Amino acid sequence: MTAGMRRAIESDLRQRGFRLTAPRRAVLDALLAAQRHLSAAQLHSLGQEACPTLSLASVYRTLTLLESLGHIQHVHSQDGCQNYAVAPGRHSHQLVCVSCGMTWAFTDCDLSALVAEIEARTGFRVQGHILELRGLCPNCRG
Repeated sequence: MTAGMRRAIESDLRQRGFRLTAPRRAVLDALLAAQRHLSAAQLHSLGQEACPTLSLASVYRTLTLLESLGHIQHVHSQDGCQNYAVAPGRHSHQLVCVSCGMTWAFTDCDLSALVAEIEARTGFRVQGHILELRGLCPNCRG
């Protein structure tokens, strides 16, 4: 991920009154450096390299905060664990390689016709959605 994205997330945290503590920075750095989705346990392990006092509880609190602000999103792994990836915009989705775990974010998903049809059929008012497409990346397709 780019340095610009790091600055934008850090700036947003500060503007909203959140301090960028060493544990938060360690989790954020691990997420931004990853080319794939990571579990909380993986982030804890990676984050401890930069912040040895990082606790798993701090990882979960940071993930909850970053997700609530729209900077990261859930990625559901095949083993049923909940993983996390950086969301490059307020509305983004993930392509996930089922072989190597690499993730790519994308923002274009015009689902308006489908959402309108579902709302008409079910009476639901859709407030948001998560889209995750799984397959093989160019490297794993060989």
